[in-house]
Amino acid sequence: MKLLKQPLSWMIAVVLCSTLAVGLVQSQAPQEEKKQKIVIHLTHFSDNLHAVKMAVHLASRIQGKGMADVTLLLDLEGVRLADSRQPIDLTWGKGEPISVELDQFVKAGGKMMLCPHCAEHNGITPAHLRPGASIGPIGQLIVSADKILDY
Repeated sequence: MKLLKQPLSWMIAVVLCSTLAVGLVQSQAPQEEKKQKIVIHLTHFSDNLHAVKMAVHLASRIQGKGMADVTLLLDLEGVRLADSRQPIDLTWGKGEPISVELDQFVKAGGKMMLCPHCAEHNGITPAHLRPGASIGPIGQLIVSADKILDY
């Protein structure tokens, strides 16, 4: 009986050690972090250049540093930011025109999504969109966002 207990004890010890070792190796393996999805909601254009400058600046900085996947959600007057027929060399305060940071944002992988209703009422079609912009659907974008900032 003693002989049976010893091999059984050894087998249990080996199984426990193996399980712990596998768990340790898995917990030490580098795991890819899921980037947060950040939506920056912008309702303004030429009616409030300060809000536009802040939204685009923040979006460009976050996207440019690879900290998150950023989408500018444009509705109301904000849809005009993505309209290629609108002037984009606008400035607010000191610094470069809004177009410079918007270009940096798009080149870093940032996206703009327009409210379909607002785009339609502003006469904006896919043919009028700047690079990086698309028209709706905005519901899934809002629901899947980790954070939403509002300007």
